[in-house]
Amino acid sequence: MSQGSKNNVVSDSPSVADSIDLLVLLAYSEQTAFLRLADDATTSPSTEQKVAHTFLAGGAFLRYDRICKRISALGVEPRARLVAIEGAFDGYEARTPAEKWHERVLKGYVGREVANDFCRLAMSTLDAKTQEFISEILAQTEASDAEVQILLQGCEEDPILASRLALWSRRLMGELLNQIQELVLSIPALERLVIAVADQSGTDITVGTAEESKRLKVSWIFSQLTADHARRMDRLGLAA
Repeated sequence: MSQGSKNNVVSDSPSVADSIDLLVLLAYSEQTAFLRLADDATTSPSTEQKVAHTFLAGGAFLRYDRICKRISALGVEPRARLVAIEGAFDGYEARTPAEKWHERVLKGYVGREVANDFCRLAMSTLDAKTQEFISEILAQTEASDAEVQILLQGCEEDPILASRLALWSRRLMGELLNQIQELVLSIPALERLVIAVADQSGTDITVGTAEESKRLKVSWIFSQLTADHARRMDRLGLAA
């Protein structure tokens, strides 16, 4: 995912190199999650929540390490590739400063889940082994509902907090979509994967010019991410 790759012409179908780029993005997501969760553990208002975030941070690091080993097995040095996308989420972070602890928890939860949704969609046209590996990583991420329980408890105890978090979730999702769009448009591998998934869906998005069709396919992916986010927020009692 070097900066030089941004000028490459987008070919028609995903490749092994594209699967590596998706794995690098997933590794970077887990690395970012580890740092955030470790920081959340230090600022948690209770010992119980501190312990929960410590375990979550440990899980994120283990997944990061496992993904890096998978990338190495494919013949690529993972840390060099991670350096190339350093700061990929900086725009989102800068535009969404969390003022309260529960806002920070929701920000981390929403960011992680939307990133997972994107990877789940993007992997669907890759080889079976890569799909299986990514599915296992995502399943491990979903295994813990500690953040969900913290948010549910906080909203139950404070209805005003629930209203504030509902508004916050909308802002987070809007900024996340902007960030993902920037990544997709700047990294040819992600663009190929998104277009391939839209084509695989059977949705007829071939109207207008090739460029217009491509934009519609990217928009279709965003509609899927938005729908998944809305369902998650409904389960939390936050109308997204």
